[in-house]
Formats: sequence, C-alpha cells, structure tokens
Amino acid sequence: MHSTAEFRGTMTLHERGKLSGGDRILGSVIIEGYAAKRLRLRIRELEDQQSRVSIESSTSSPLATASSSIETTSSKLGGVFHVQCENPIGNGGPIVARSMMHKTRMFGQSHWCVTGVLLIRDIFETIDAQLQERGAEAWAGITRCKGLARFIKARRSPPWPPTKLSPLPEKPLADRLVENYLQNTESLYRVLHIPTFREQYDALWVAGSAPDTAFLVQTVQTNILLLFAQERLGIIADSMSISMGWLIRRAMYMGLHRDPARLPERTVLTCEMHRRLWNTIAESNLQSSLGSRGSVFLSMSDFDTKTPGNFDNEQLLELDPVARPAHECTQMTMALALRETFAQRLDALRFLNDVSSGGSYDETLRQGAKQALTSTELRVLDIIMYRYLTALHVPYFVAAMQDAKYAYSRVVVVDCVLKIWTSLAGRTWMHASCAQSPIGAADNLRRQVTRGMSFFMIAAMHSALLIVMELRAQLKESDGLGGGGNEPVFQS
Repeated sequence: MHSTAEFRGTMTLHERGKLSGGDRILGSVIIEGYAAKRLRLRIRELEDQQSRVSIESSTSSPLATASSSIETTSSKLGGVFHVQCENPIGNGGPIVARSMMHKTRMFGQSHWCVTGVLLIRDIFETIDAQLQERGAEAWAGITRCKGLARFIKARRSPPWPPTKLSPLPEKPLADRLVENYLQNTESLYRVLHIPTFREQYDALWVAGSAPDTAFLVQTVQTNILLLFAQERLGIIADSMSISMGWLIRRAMYMGLHRDPARLPERTVLTCEMHRRLWNTIAESNLQSSLGSRGSVFLSMSDFDTKTPGNFDNEQLLELDPVARPAHECTQMTMALALRETFAQRLDALRFLNDVSSGGSYDETLRQGAKQALTSTELRVLDIIMYRYLTALHVPYFVAAMQDAKYAYSRVVVVDCVLKIWTSLAGRTWMHASCAQSPIGAADNLRRQVTRGMSFFMIAAMHSALLIVMELRAQLKESDGLGGGGNEPVFQS
C-alpha cells in the first residue's frame, strides 16, 4: 500500500525548487489531497481484490492447484488407477500421491493402495508385456485363478445378509467364542460390563427361563459388536466407514457424545459404561478412517465425554467406587493407554485424508513427532501406533528414492514396517505361537492376521509390500540404477 510520502515523491526536485512561500504551502496541500484521494482509491481496489480472492478460494476445489496433477496407470490385471499427485517443492521435484480413484471408489492418503500403485507400476508394465507375449495361454491361467479366488472368498465369508437367523451354537462352542472375544477384542475396545454380561449370558442357558429382551436387543452395543464381526470376516469391508457414520449419529442421538456429568444423575456403573461406549466408538472411527481411506467423522469439539475411569469391572458394582491411580494396571489399562494418543492420531488422519489438507512435509514431521510410543510393553498398542506412523510417512517413501530431503521418512517407514511384520508375522514369533495352545493370545493374534480382512491382516500385508519395495530399491542403488543415491536403510 502506498504512503503519503510516496505520492509526494511524484513531484520532481526541479519542480519543487520552483515553489516558494505560499505556492509551496498550496502545492503541499494539493499533493496531500491528491495523495489522500489516491490512498482511498487504492484501499478500495485492494478490498475488491480481497473480496474476489475470498470468493474464488471458497468455490474452487483444493485439489485444483498448479502443483496438482492426475497420473493414470493402466493394467490388464488391475484396471485403471487415477492417482492425484502433488509436487510439494516444485521445480520438477519428486511427486507425492494424495489420493486415488479406482473404478467408483476414492482412496484417501492413509490407504496403502495410494502409494502402492506408484511403487509397483513398473511391475504392472512388466506383467502386461508378458501377457501380451504369451497371449491366450496366460489369460486362461489368470481367468482360472480369478475363478478360484472368487470361489474361496465366497466359501470363506458367510452369506450377507443372512437368509435366516441361526440358533445359538452348543454351549461349549459358545463359551469358547465368548472367551476369545473377551481376550482379544474387549480388552482393547470396551463394550460390555463383563460381570453383568456373564450373569445375563448364563441365564440364557437355564432351561425354561425366559430370556431378558433388554440383553438380547441393545442397539449401540449390538451394532458395535456387529461391526467387529464384519471386519474380522471381511464382510462389506468397503462400506465399513458408512456403517461407522451411522453408528456415530446413532450414538449422538442417544447423547453418548455428552459427558454424564452434564446429564441427569445416574449410577457410577451407568456413567462409566456411557464413557466406555463412546470411547470405543470414537476409537473405532479412527480405525475405520485409517483402513478405509475416508474422512474422519469426528473432531475434538464434537464431544465432551470424558475419558473413562481406571476401574476394574468388579469395582463398578460397588456403591461408591474410587478410580485407581493411572499407574496401576486394571482391565481398562490398554484402552486408556490408547486414549492418551487419541487427539494426536485424530490430527494425523485429518492431515492425511481431509480434502482441504495441504499435506506439507514439515507438517508430516510435526505430526510424526507427536506420535509417542508410550506402551512398548503391549504389542497390540505398538502395532497400532506404528501403523499410524507408517501412514504419516509413507506418502514420502517414493519421493525419498529420488530426493535425500525425504530420507528421514524412508527410515521411519522401514523401521515401523519391520517392527509390525516381526510382531505379526515374523518367523520366530509364528513358530513360537504355533507351539502354544489354540486359545493362546499369540495364536489368536496370528489368526486375525491370517483370517478375514482385519486391521492386523492389512497392516501385515502393507508391511510386507513396503519391505519388498525397500529391498528392491537397495538393489537398484547398489547397481547404480537408483535415482537418489541414498545409503541403504538396512543391509539386505
């Protein structure tokens, strides 16, 4: 913006020298008036420009930027992939994948396929060339494999929705299923008050007794358990985030997003189950967003429900229970340890999957620094935290092959995926788990890796892909074929 002194400078020194006395005063007044008029016009012009910029920025898509482009990769096996890429530093620097369209589905940055397509597109080209060379013979084998895959998938997953409700299984099998659920899922995602559940569950098997309909039909708890079962079995995996959105709205309609302290007075048991249910829904929402590449449906300002207390289930049956200190281990320890990083992981997913997120590398480093691994003694929590760290840095994994600026992200990704793979599918751990009893904790976790489409199975698959890509990059670099010339992250 121009100042009065700048406008005064429009009169040359020679012209000023001709003015004297009253003429000089009059000239000064004229210049001041001219400057004031020009200043008002300039202010109005800047206001108009600001108004136009605001309108354009509010109506234009964040994806339509000068550094944004769509890269299309075609494969006879996988179809057509449209990857939305950005060049964060310009000047022909390395690209970073932000999202991907495949058929009618949009994949956000946290989904493993987005970076995966860029990593293996040269493999697509090699396979397509082989198929072109071998012709009908190769396609016959592929068609047979696809048919077998569809058959296996159909046999592995039960029909959905079921044609009829089946009766309860025999009690020994039902007991084992309940124990497996309580050991593997309930310990992290609190849904049930276990003493109350066991009492009502045992009543179901008493001959001649009428079942408690309140126990049989509990909307929110039933829907949470249903979502867990669908994830484990790989049923309607693509619409998991849709179901989660419905569940969040249902929970809000029931007031679970408001802390019980702001609601009519209730018992300690009711208040704590209220907080536990909301905590499980909020955590499941993050897991759904991370795995299904969608936006997060919640922000920290959408709820004020407090963190559940550090109670054992039996304490909640007492008249006036007192929460145990944070350092004491209870049945809530794992859930509370995960809750401590909820806000940071929520920010990370918004940074990755929100359409308006710029996704700068500096912001990636800042978000990654906040992901503190506070529960190293608990493998499951470690895997979850390493999965979030991987999601933050993997968009720059490809760029690190070309530019040493992003080498730190490459180190973080390789370190995290090696730890995830070792925890979930490493040879030593797998051998040890097979030697344990069928209901051992390690064996149950291994089953989640090898069955269905669970969070842990996807984490193991993604880790294996990235490890292979890192080994391939190191081989290229050692042969002088790599673009970045970086030192290998680990020796192969």
